Amino acid sequence: PSQLMGTMEVAGNRANIIVANPAGITCNGCGFLNADRATLTTGKPMVGPDGGIGFDVAGGKLRVEGAGL
Repeated sequence: PSQLMGTMEVAGNRANIIVANPAGITCNGCGFLNADRATLTTGKPMVGPDGGIGFDVAGGKLRVEGAGL
């Protein structure tokens, strides 16, 4: 699983952040700066023919621990 233990910052113009890992994600004191939106998912990213993004979620765990989000 991915271990997020600090702040992610978008350098430059504000943007959306997507962290996708089907094996799972653990957040312990994670945060986001200069981001309009942050998405954490255990799904596999799927990009449609029109450029739309979705996620195929079949398992995995998203955990928020200790210092939280």
